[in-house]
Amino acid sequence: MIYRSAIKWLSFLLTFLSVISSEVVAQKYIGTRLELLSPSVSNIDALYPIDLENADWVRSSVNVPNLGNTGNWVWARLDLDPVAEAGLNVEIAYPTIDSLQVFMICDGVINSTSFAGATVPKTSRDQLLGNYPSFPIPVSDCEKLTCYIRAWSGKQLLLPVRIEGSRKLLSDGHLRDVFFAIYFGVVISLLLYNLFLFFSVRDKNYLQYVLFIIAVGGTQLVLNGYDRVFDLVSSPWVSLRVTHIFGILSGVFSILFVRNFLHLKTNAPGYHRIFGWFYVPYFISAVLLFFGYFNMSYDLINIPALMIILLIPASIKVWRTGDISAAYFLVGWLVFILAVAVFVLKDYGVIPYNEATIYALPTGSAIELVVLSLALGSRINQLKKDRQRAREKELNTSLLNEKIQKEQNAILEKSVNERTSELREINDSLQATLEDLRSAQQQLIQSEKLASIGQLTAGIAHELNNPINFVSSNAQSLKRDFLDVKEIISLISNLDSESSSLKEDYLA
Repeated sequence: MIYRSAIKWLSFLLTFLSVISSEVVAQKYIGTRLELLSPSVSNIDALYPIDLENADWVRSSVNVPNLGNTGNWVWARLDLDPVAEAGLNVEIAYPTIDSLQVFMICDGVINSTSFAGATVPKTSRDQLLGNYPSFPIPVSDCEKLTCYIRAWSGKQLLLPVRIEGSRKLLSDGHLRDVFFAIYFGVVISLLLYNLFLFFSVRDKNYLQYVLFIIAVGGTQLVLNGYDRVFDLVSSPWVSLRVTHIFGILSGVFSILFVRNFLHLKTNAPGYHRIFGWFYVPYFISAVLLFFGYFNMSYDLINIPALMIILLIPASIKVWRTGDISAAYFLVGWLVFILAVAVFVLKDYGVIPYNEATIYALPTGSAIELVVLSLALGSRINQLKKDRQRAREKELNTSLLNEKIQKEQNAILEKSVNERTSELREINDSLQATLEDLRSAQQQLIQSEKLASIGQLTAGIAHELNNPINFVSSNAQSLKRDFLDVKEIISLISNLDSESSSLKEDYLA
């Protein structure tokens, strides 16, 4: 549902961009009317318009001068028509200039001085007609009216200057506001939706994508001057660095998201290591930015931006592994690369500098965000299909295991029955053998008992026979001895009687 809504908003964004392009097709930048002060002029940052009347000025040959990323102060001069252009406005359609001073010189005298840029407090900025700085051309009786522009930026500096009435500037500003309202509507809707998905599925890819959306949306916010329109950054220190900060964050979160979304560590280890090295220039850029080396930091931010070229072969390699979401990823980044190419080429005058090419980058980034969201959605669908296939495979495996289990149980039951029958037969055989052994044992014990009794009887008989035989063999001798003893006893008795008679005779 959210994807259909996002695509609908994106279609409306593209339609609205075509409307803007048709509205401003006649819009002309007047860079060829500008004169630029030669960089050879010494002490250029300390000079004032009065000192520059007879300086070495060079006429610009392009409609939008590209002054590079030098970090030097730049002076530009524009001769105005004091009659035809009085009451109009000089607009510099480049909101990221950090310090901008505009002097209106009427016949050699400073008529007005206006200020804009990150280094200027909001209360002192003369910026009333939208997100681009604009400065009113005074109505006066000048014979010669000249506009001097003094500019400095900690990043790339362009001077897209045009002269228009307030009504036209307000109308164009409103169109820009509507365009970016739609753009940020797309960004916020995708951000909230993917944040919801992160809390729902707890997939870190969604959190990394949310951080990427914040960085990309924030970059477009500051590049188009809306941070200054709404005074989102009150500190000049931060305001000078906010564009760089979002550039660094965009690069870091892009690398983080790309490496994890494409699973480069597994699918393409070489690209995984290469993208990892791109963290180094971002870190150095952040250090330089902290210490105030704005232009060096800006150059370092742009170096790892070349990594987007490597995303094409990396995505194709992952796509070939069967990951359909990598195809969406590839399309999204191809659109963004095309948008970046258009954005850069218009800065160098290769293609026209107009609203269509100015908005190529936010439009391309919006398309990229939607397509990458579709890639994440495809990843969800792919995960659902994988889980469904896994569940089906698990179910089939479970059914197969159940079937195998039943077959194994049947085989096991048959084996158990056969084994039980064998064991029963063996048990019966062993039982019979045991009974035989017990019977034999009883017989053996009985035999041993009888043998022991026989031996005992024989021993007793032997022991009895010896005395009996002794007695039997000596009975006659004993009988004779007994008679002798009896005779002796009789004799003794007779002797005793005789002794008693003698005693009595003696006593008598």
